[in-house]
Amino acid sequence: MVVSSTGNLTPNLIVRSSITLTCTVASGARSIEWLKNNQVLTKDTDYKEIKVEDSDDLVSKIEFDIEANSAGTYKCRGTQYDDFCATQQQFESDDVVLTIITATPLENPSDATAYGGGSHKFSCKFPNPFVGDPYEIAWSFMGVGESAAMPMIGNGDVYEDGERIIDGTIAKDHTTTSGEISTTLNIANVNIDAAGKYLCTIKWGTIFIKSTAATLTVRTISVPPQITNVAKGGEAKFTCKTTGDAEAAVTFHKTADNSVVGTAALTQQDDNGVLTTTGILTISDAKDSDSFEYYCKATWDANEVKSANIYLAVLAITDITSAAWGVETKATQFVCKSDATLKKNANGDAYLDLNKKEIRASADITWEYFDTETSTWKASSEDNRFSVSTSNIGNNGIRVSPLFLRDLKSDEDGLKVRCNIAYQADAANHFFGATVTSGDMILKISTITSLAASNIGLSQVKRSL
Repeated sequence: MVVSSTGNLTPNLIVRSSITLTCTVASGARSIEWLKNNQVLTKDTDYKEIKVEDSDDLVSKIEFDIEANSAGTYKCRGTQYDDFCATQQQFESDDVVLTIITATPLENPSDATAYGGGSHKFSCKFPNPFVGDPYEIAWSFMGVGESAAMPMIGNGDVYEDGERIIDGTIAKDHTTTSGEISTTLNIANVNIDAAGKYLCTIKWGTIFIKSTAATLTVRTISVPPQITNVAKGGEAKFTCKTTGDAEAAVTFHKTADNSVVGTAALTQQDDNGVLTTTGILTISDAKDSDSFEYYCKATWDANEVKSANIYLAVLAITDITSAAWGVETKATQFVCKSDATLKKNANGDAYLDLNKKEIRASADITWEYFDTETSTWKASSEDNRFSVSTSNIGNNGIRVSPLFLRDLKSDEDGLKVRCNIAYQADAANHFFGATVTSGDMILKISTITSLAASNIGLSQVKRSL
């Protein structure tokens, strides 16, 4: 009688596994030999004999590793004779028909192209020569340009520097009793970090089958446009970068009605087959009417990827003292109010930094007055009667910038002044600077013409208009 460690006489095994065969011949047998395809095998060359417990019967237990040429028909042959019957009697066991299963998947994952924000599912199928035995399924990922695979935790996720870069879900066939095992890896919310090579592996202890690697090409917006602020009259730029294996058409749109805004200037860069398309939308002479939500769209044939909505805020002078009244020899004040905080939406909510703090728009404030003798605007510093006070920013994000003028003269009625807000660019926070100049502010001189003794108040005030 012969018994296989696989539990049957028609085992299907893969290379690198092993098998144990046990042959038992009834008492009286003198020797047991093993045959493959009717050829006698050699101990320690073709197989390793395993020691068995003492028994009244003759038992031979052998083990050998499965190699590519191990397939064949195995059996044991016992020889029996004794002093009363010198003629040898031989007994052969049933055949053990060993089939070698190629250590390759029945289905490998396939190369594919996925689009940013979408999903993709890889499939893999293996032969199962050990039906009923526990097994382990593992998927591996190696990013573009990487030399080693990154660890993929049990559910299919991949993390880098504590941040999840691949949102994966692994499904396994745990209940099959057939000769096949299937597995899938689904990647949700595909991004540029998901581009690379994927392979699947099945393991039974130290025995494994590994698939070929499949390449996932990702077409996506790799650098989306950002919330942007620009000084009124300045030039703002939105940048949108796409990455993939082919050039993308890049356009910018108004969120409210999806209409195309302007024409993006496109450039391409090829880095070992990875093509980056950069689209830049320039908004010149920024006006209040340019302040709305935009998005970028990348198109590859019939497939498209959209960025998140982003807002363009136009910072400007919000209020001025249109007319400042004063009395000869006295002083008066002009006030110029301007946006001082970067904004993130149409509600005027502040754009916050990584520490959740409001970001101020740095600016230099200067004043000018109109010299009627030369018909030119001159810096307020050329007349020492002007005094520029320190600007203050209120909780509402508005900068208040005062200008004082002392020793007023009667002939200065109608004097014009204006403020200049020179916003400083802040590339790190996507702020494009420019100088914003206010409208004219007019000085009005009041003259007292009479004062009644019986009346403490003014009886007549003549205003030179």
